Amino acid sequence: MARTVSVLTVTYGDREKYVSKLVSAIDKMANVRDVIIVWNGNFPKHKQQFDAENIHNIYFSSNMGSARAFSEGLKFYADKLTSDYVWMLDDDNLPDDSALPILLKDYEQSPDDLVFTSFRKDRVELKKRGYQRYQPNSFFEFSLSKKLGLKQKGSKSVSPNSSLIQCETVPYGGLLLPRTVLKKIGYPNKHLYLYSDDNEFTYRMTKLGLHMLTDTRSLITDMEQSWYRKNPVPMFKTVFTTTKLFNACYTIRNRVYFEKNNIVTNSFFYLVNIVAYLIYVFVFYMPKNKSGLKRMRMIVRLILEGWVGKLGQIPDERIQGWK
Repeated sequence: MARTVSVLTVTYGDREKYVSKLVSAIDKMANVRDVIIVWNGNFPKHKQQFDAENIHNIYFSSNMGSARAFSEGLKFYADKLTSDYVWMLDDDNLPDDSALPILLKDYEQSPDDLVFTSFRKDRVELKKRGYQRYQPNSFFEFSLSKKLGLKQKGSKSVSPNSSLIQCETVPYGGLLLPRTVLKKIGYPNKHLYLYSDDNEFTYRMTKLGLHMLTDTRSLITDMEQSWYRKNPVPMFKTVFTTTKLFNACYTIRNRVYFEKNNIVTNSFFYLVNIVAYLIYVFVFYMPKNKSGLKRMRMIVRLILEGWVGKLGQIPDERIQGWK
């Protein structure tokens, strides 16, 4: 019997043009039964495009963040719909025609402890590396022991072929999640508001002994690049030049919270990695002026907030004060 799929996407701001293209692409896919669109503080200008019987629109009066929006969308799927899988897609994801059939075939041929996701074409570093896993006690992937060439603990791949990349976490966009797995892991942590909520959500599967595999044959094009990918420079260097400080603040604070609660096995080693990397940032990335010092203090404060678990929405006036 053919497996059925519900698609879930979250949109915000003036991004209706992306949602329209996404819905058009999904309409061509035979296994898709329903589409859930969470309008996160926005409202469609051309509402008639999304007034179909199989499209379920959820409206928030203000932007409640990706974690809460995806959480509410997943709850709607679990409570109201009956399809076998939910395919989570960002509003600017444009899947190839074969993207979903490939993932469904993966599930047909695999044991129950595997979870599959599509490959985002701009994630070239993932394809080059051939895996994604966290180095214990690393800070934003920086590890002093790794820099010193000390032997790192590896893990045996469960990938049955070379087109599948094993990952400990994956983004929302592209994840085809079985209903049975969603029941086990629950919903995204609303307090993370924005960024790292997908890491925390999907890492729960790794903790449960499930294995996530990114299928490089199941392709998704991002119609808009992520803020930190628009310039080919390290993320912490971008913090000192970006006009999207909003994004940088949540990225830093929430990533520290995720790392502390999931990959830190020794707090001392983790703090050493933070200090070592911040010294590097201070010397090589930070502009030696008042603006540079202000943003350096901002970075330190956000790291501390992530460490103590001070989450939720950051007031706009605080972010404006760091510009």
